[in-house]
Amino acid sequence: CVAPDAEDASHRYNSADWLLEGSPASFARQLFTQAVPYARLCRARLLLLAGQPETLLGEADDTRASAEKQRYPLAVIYSHIHSAAAWNMLGQQDKARAELRKALDKALPDGLLMPFVENSRHILPVLRSLKRSRHHQGIQRILELTEIWNTHIQVAQGIPAVSDARPPLTAAERKLLRLAANGESFKMIAARQGITYGRVKNIFSDLYKRFSVHGRDELLRRLTEQGLTQSPGKVKAE
Repeated sequence: CVAPDAEDASHRYNSADWLLEGSPASFARQLFTQAVPYARLCRARLLLLAGQPETLLGEADDTRASAEKQRYPLAVIYSHIHSAAAWNMLGQQDKARAELRKALDKALPDGLLMPFVENSRHILPVLRSLKRSRHHQGIQRILELTEIWNTHIQVAQGIPAVSDARPPLTAAERKLLRLAANGESFKMIAARQGITYGRVKNIFSDLYKRFSVHGRDELLRRLTEQGLTQSPGKVKAE
């Protein structure tokens, strides 16, 4: 094997000029550029965890444009998944499904499932709503892997397996959560259910602890993501 001389290499490998240049500045400049799409994805994930879907959606086009420019299809797939999760958090199910279909169209032909599994906590109800679509086989496999994934995470965290734990919500809790998701205040819920205001507050305080959240809005958002309740409405005036 005969290595080409520098002039020939430069002519034949124009896309790698920065490698041929070999200076610290060229390495830093190009490697930074290549890292930008993945840095944007990390930020998008943090925005999801911070409950800032509007900000994520405002940056989504730039994130995808950066990934497409660098020809990173995996980053494009993740970006569509993150957008689907953000729309789901905002209760915009049609838009969430549209973004998820784009991700599935790009990922399933190559058998790429883990991006969906990794983000399942944010997109599970959207995935389930597409089970009868043309993607049904891939979605079924994603759901199966998600169950395995969540089991292993629970074991790692020392949490009992789902089959050994009590149901996440009782029938009474579901009833109160449906009213809360409809925008009813704690006082309105108490009056409707014939229980005290303090009892309602205690039930929700227990739910906050159980789901590791810090308030009513975050609780309803978390349960919506997990498909356990409907998208929340605004709290009605007393």
